[in-house]
Amino acid sequence: MPMESTCPARWTSDVFSVKTPQSARLSFPTRRTSTTTSLVPRTRPWTAVPWSSSGSSYIPNLDGVSHFVKDIWPRIAAAHPHARLKIVGGAPPPLLLALAGPRVELTGFVPDLRPHLAAAAAVVVPLRIGGGTRLKIIEAMAMSKAIVSTTLGAEGIEAVSGRDLLVEDEPTAFADAVSRLLANPDLAAHIGMSGRRLAEQRYTWKRAAQALEAFYRRILDVGL
Repeated sequence: MPMESTCPARWTSDVFSVKTPQSARLSFPTRRTSTTTSLVPRTRPWTAVPWSSSGSSYIPNLDGVSHFVKDIWPRIAAAHPHARLKIVGGAPPPLLLALAGPRVELTGFVPDLRPHLAAAAAVVVPLRIGGGTRLKIIEAMAMSKAIVSTTLGAEGIEAVSGRDLLVEDEPTAFADAVSRLLANPDLAAHIGMSGRRLAEQRYTWKRAAQALEAFYRRILDVGL
């Protein structure tokens, strides 16, 4: 997560995001309410954790955000004194509100997640339990955001660790990965652009429709 950055986060079982210094243009994700965590500016980076307002009581989300703030964020904050964490969206339950502090912000409901993602230096997905579609990762990739995720958090996404995002499961390694992105904007930009290419190639609505159509054609062919 970026230093002295804000982390917008939305309660979803998907991703946590960290904002990069560069602004990215989002071409295919749609406007939606969400929660995210991100890191931002070069001088004052932000880290974001996304979550959906509908999942504010979803145990995997609560566990992931709480784990990140308690076990991972302190290591990042110590290494980057100007970094800030922003958790955006939803109606945070008392468990999360208790995590707020001078460098940890919970925004509550936001009408559009994109400005928060655009300002993030990185996106984090510290999920440890649960399942589901990781749409937040795809949204962050579409905005060329550098992402750090657990193995479970990136489950189902055809991404290569070290190229399209960074994958770590242990708190120390996870924090180090975020710190690398904050300390090396070029690396963050490279990973962000690679993730963007993957999203364009594999996860646009057009690609999804083509895959679904191909699936139905195979069924019809077998039936014939």
